[in-house]
Amino acid sequence: MHESALTAETIKLTGDALGYCFGDNTHICMYPIPNIDGSVDIGNRLFNYVWYRNLPDPILLEEVMTDKMGFRGEVSIHPGKVQDRFVDEMKASVVTELAPAAAELVLRTEHPYIQQVQDVRVPNMVFGRAVLLGDSGFVARPHAAAGTAKAASEAWALAECLEQFPNDIPAALKAWEPGQLAIGNSLVDRVVMMGNRAQVENSWVPADRSLRFGLKEGSLQPVY
Repeated sequence: MHESALTAETIKLTGDALGYCFGDNTHICMYPIPNIDGSVDIGNRLFNYVWYRNLPDPILLEEVMTDKMGFRGEVSIHPGKVQDRFVDEMKASVVTELAPAAAELVLRTEHPYIQQVQDVRVPNMVFGRAVLLGDSGFVARPHAAAGTAKAASEAWALAECLEQFPNDIPAALKAWEPGQLAIGNSLVDRVVMMGNRAQVENSWVPADRSLRFGLKEGSLQPVY
């Protein structure tokens, strides 16, 4: 949403920070992003957020992932396609589950969308002369904010292996794959832990350095 949709109090509170708000078995991550023209001026930015909610009932999950036209979304339901009853429920619940500033973001979202959180592991990333990069290989829930870093890291590592074995692609891919499988499995392990602490155990502590963003544990060095 555009920042102008928010009150001055909420803009001042959120500032330039990556903000968190935790409730019982739920949390929201919220942050400003550049406008479509690239502007990062306060008052002209866009605001993004991800509100994580548990749906323990498989039947309810099926209903939530079915859009207004009756089509079942495999991964997400696009803006404007979420059933009105679920939008109404979301906006009614947020005022009791999250703090006022976080609730304001949700309440002022005209067309929210839904994305199902999933983890995907693969046993192999090399298939002949083809490879899996980014989300076509491992898919990790967003808690580590590492999707782009993962794809870039895999591409850089692949380029290095191809340079190392310029005339032998199978050898280059054989050298590349084991390290990427290890990184992918490690990332999924870590985000599962992070998600459980935030959504199940209610034990997420912002100063806990095992909960840092990044592709690998210890990637960031925040100062508290």
